[in-house]
Amino acid sequence: MRKIITDVFTVLPRMEVVGEARDGIEALEAIHRLQPDLLVMDIQMPRMSGLEVLKRMPKDCCRVIMLSAHADPFYMEKCRELHADYFFDKLTDFHGFVEFVSAM
Repeated sequence: MRKIITDVFTVLPRMEVVGEARDGIEALEAIHRLQPDLLVMDIQMPRMSGLEVLKRMPKDCCRVIMLSAHADPFYMEKCRELHADYFFDKLTDFHGFVEFVSAM
């Protein structure tokens, strides 16, 4: 899935992929090191969940899109509480995600 998302951003004219992470710990380290404008992250990741990353990352450091198969209203609300800006279900709304980031 990470490769597919990277491919989506690679073809967008105003986007540049500045980093990738295999797990939540790498994601948190990359956020601090790279200071991205936009972060796309899943809830379920090895070693540290996306929710935990949201808790630990600096607030308002970048816009956050959660792209997850955990589209339960509980998870969506939890992401909003933790300052995620957008939430897409990667199983049913991946096309909507691609359209959204294409319009950014």
